[in-house]
Amino acid sequence: MIQISIIMPCYNSAKWVGKAIESVLNQTYSNWQLVCVDDGSSDETLEILQRYANKDDRILVLHKENEKNAFKARQFAIPYVNGELLTHLDSDDVFELNYLELGLKRYDESGADIVVGDMVYGEKRYVCIDNDLKWLHKTINGREAFEYIIDWRIRGFSLYKSLFAKKYYDENYEGMNADEFL
Repeated sequence: MIQISIIMPCYNSAKWVGKAIESVLNQTYSNWQLVCVDDGSSDETLEILQRYANKDDRILVLHKENEKNAFKARQFAIPYVNGELLTHLDSDDVFELNYLELGLKRYDESGADIVVGDMVYGEKRYVCIDNDLKWLHKTINGREAFEYIIDWRIRGFSLYKSLFAKKYYDENYEGMNADEFL
């Protein structure tokens, strides 16, 4: 059974981080590792992360000096990633209940290096469901992927081999959006 690692950078996210972690705990796929990186929060974020880690050994909490930089937090987590596959979750986001299961299924069926999922985004009462991702049900080549990245139809919320991150998450990646890295 393939393990999926999830990196979650956290900075002063006490208000939301519990909901994000609960969305991982409630996944229909259970072979995951959640690597939470507290980036020097001054609120109760670290304490909340520790409470969850004390209850579930699939959750690893790392603490680093405050840089307020999600990339550096993700980069800091890479040596601790155990999963064959990797995805990301921001501390103010949530996964759908079957996100990991469906992503892994598509990964297995397609033989692709990267699987990109659909996304719902919004704030407060406004929520936009992005339905322009029908192409995700087919395998695309590198040129097509590049074209989709340009107009942000491929986003950083994807599932890919953790070896990519271990090899390429370096100073050249800093400042890029996750989709540009992919």
